Amino acid sequence: MQYLTISCLLNFRLHMADGRPNDFVSRPTQSRLGISQCRPTNRIVFIKTHKTASTTLASIFERYGYSRNLSFGVGVGTHVISSYNHFQRDMIHRSNTQHQYHFLTNHVRYNREEMEAVFPNATYVTILRNPVSQFESSFGYFDFAHSAGIKDVDDPIGTFFQDPDKFYNTPGFYFKNQAKNGQIYDLGLDTNLQTDKIIFHNVFTSLKQELDFVLISEYFNHSLVLMKNTLCWNWDDILYISKGIRNSRIRYQISPETKLQIQNWNALDKQLYDYYNQTLWKKITEYGPGFWNDLAEFEGRLGAIQDECIDTSKRDVSDYREDNIVVKEEARDICKALALNDVQYTALIRKRQGAN
Repeated sequence: MQYLTISCLLNFRLHMADGRPNDFVSRPTQSRLGISQCRPTNRIVFIKTHKTASTTLASIFERYGYSRNLSFGVGVGTHVISSYNHFQRDMIHRSNTQHQYHFLTNHVRYNREEMEAVFPNATYVTILRNPVSQFESSFGYFDFAHSAGIKDVDDPIGTFFQDPDKFYNTPGFYFKNQAKNGQIYDLGLDTNLQTDKIIFHNVFTSLKQELDFVLISEYFNHSLVLMKNTLCWNWDDILYISKGIRNSRIRYQISPETKLQIQNWNALDKQLYDYYNQTLWKKITEYGPGFWNDLAEFEGRLGAIQDECIDTSKRDVSDYREDNIVVKEEARDICKALALNDVQYTALIRKRQGAN
């Protein structure tokens, strides 16, 4: 069984050609009219939201940047810079006296002014998920039922919404900021300010102006096709293997009534999601009929590489919360690179940049 441990990753070497891995040599973007004149975007700040497929997306950015020897802003500790604090420039490990970097991919809350100082002229990207499914995912993954003292009831989420303020304010509630409007929280709005409609309006207005591209988790492949064109990347650049797949033991069935309660509880996230979901579909319409051909092209490539790489008879359950894939024994280097997650890529990046 080919589990990818950190020790083997640090010894992992991709085959190189002109300083780049063979599997990742960049090619000009093709269009129906010939070679595109756009230049690939190589400086990206990814605002990593919680439980939105953000780990899978982070690994796409990390594979792209690592394979091209681009620089990453990493924290001084783990792969999480901070889940609670707004980004500050002194959070970044200054590798080899470097003060500016190409990529930010690890968890830290949005703070545009400080980010600009470390990642100048970057493209800002994030991903959002329907607040109902995002809340249910967070509820199971972060074990909110345990924090609220309702772990042993038949319907923990339904029970939570019998008196959400009471359970939410239980002393010692773990990861509380992710239990209500967690996505707008990651994008900078403090929990204690979320009842102020004027402050929310101002933050939302700023995000509309400042975020360059927002993916929608429910339409992940659709979003990637659009992102590929926005960044002037190639099909191979956006291939992926899903990460952080939640174990079925921490999934919940939700009644229609509870879904409405979740939407009301996460009303700010719903406004955010609805706006950017509509924006996504507007972009698809503007793309034209060729979008569906390009989506089919991408999903065909994606299916082929996943069939080649994934051993469907095995699963990695080393983290009890997750049910992750295992690559085939004699898989190509591209498969091994696609299988690396955020923690593993960050370890490789830290080692390369002398940030250990």
